[in-house]
Amino acid sequence: MSENQLIIRFSTQVGSVDENIASVKAQVEEWLKDFENLDQMTEDQIPELKNRLADLNKGKKLIDDERKRIKYQYLEPLNEFEAKVKDITSKIDECRQIGKKRLDEYQIRKDAEKKAMIEAWWNEHKPIPMMSFDAVWQDSFLYKTGDGARWEQILTEKILRVENDLKLIAVDIQNDINRGNFISADYMQTLDYMTSVANWNAKVAREEADRRKAEEAARYNEELRKAREEAERKAREEAAEKAQEAARIQAEQEAKAAQERAQAAEQPSHGENLYTLTFRMVDIPEEKVRSLNNTMTALGIKKVVKEQIVTDENGELLKKILRDDDGNVIERWVREESR
Repeated sequence: MSENQLIIRFSTQVGSVDENIASVKAQVEEWLKDFENLDQMTEDQIPELKNRLADLNKGKKLIDDERKRIKYQYLEPLNEFEAKVKDITSKIDECRQIGKKRLDEYQIRKDAEKKAMIEAWWNEHKPIPMMSFDAVWQDSFLYKTGDGARWEQILTEKILRVENDLKLIAVDIQNDINRGNFISADYMQTLDYMTSVANWNAKVAREEADRRKAEEAARYNEELRKAREEAERKAREEAAEKAQEAARIQAEQEAKAAQERAQAAEQPSHGENLYTLTFRMVDIPEEKVRSLNNTMTALGIKKVVKEQIVTDENGELLKKILRDDDGNVIERWVREESR
């Protein structure tokens, strides 16, 4: 590689400006005093005052223009220098980024190689075939110090612990197959016997809680079913009692009505009077007969006609009709008129 040390040198020279700012300032301050004393200004002083104001305006513009010119001259080399510095610093940043990228790529490659080497060692020494490398891997194994320097010792100790834990799991399987199988499967994830035992106890506690909750729910549902059936039974009994009471009342009312009808059949009602009316109708138009019937009906008179007789103006019988109690004609006689 090229030279690995940057040598940077700077050389500066303080600039100088020839000017008579001090004398100009003194003159302006003198004019300022003169202006302050012009509170009682006269006519002959006006031209001189106008000339001085014009000189002040020109002087201010001249001084400010020179300031800008000199400032530009001073800043021009500084701006050029800053542009050069920014160009080189941007290239330095580019070098730094590429260099860091190369270092990162190198570290990733070395980490992958070391992890592959440790995995190969684990596959050769692991206590049981199904125990994965990811279950025991620690990122700290990649460091050059600490766990990275003693990874083999750490994994060896873990293997010894696993072998001891597997003996305990075998006893669990022998004593309780369900407990042993759960701990055995869970141990493949935790690689810690006590943690797997705690997970088993938590599982048992959850199942017990679920069982009690299910029993409480079943008991509650059974009580609710019995209460509903009891309520339905009482409702049916009350409905049956109400139906029997209604039937009894109806039967009593029907019996009372039948008794009243029987009594009414045996004797006439005190509120009804029977009368026999005899009408002699001679050439009565039919509409007058209907009017008479309507009037009787409006008066509430019950018409039971058993004998209907029609005579002429001399009292001679013209027509005779006999009816039974139901109003049926049982005899009819009509005189034939002589021609």
